[in-house]
Amino acid sequence: MSDAVRRIEALALRPVPVAWAEDELALGRLERWLLASSNPATLLDGLENSGPLGGAVHQLLSLSGFMADVLAQNPEMGSSLLSPEWLAAPPTTAQLTEEGERLLIAATSTAHRWDRLRWL
Repeated sequence: MSDAVRRIEALALRPVPVAWAEDELALGRLERWLLASSNPATLLDGLENSGPLGGAVHQLLSLSGFMADVLAQNPEMGSSLLSPEWLAAPPTTAQLTEEGERLLIAATSTAHRWDRLRWL
């Protein structure tokens, strides 16, 4: 068992999904995302139980360092990636505006505001 697997299992308090255990690059990126998450166990459980969407996120983390950075900076985005309902319906302008306003409320500086808006 690799060190990354041990660290992730200690963080999430559950075993790493078997499909992830051999992919060191994805494990390192997953660990960064879990560290940024408020509930790593729920996130890891969602990855394992979301079927093809969990596999797609695994591939995404394996292939894209940029997307791994985005998920580490915006851990709440992970729940969206694992939600078929969210992925199926494109957002309306009103929904985007509402979400943007919600994200800006928590922003602490101009740079933080721009960073939050990039998520949209």
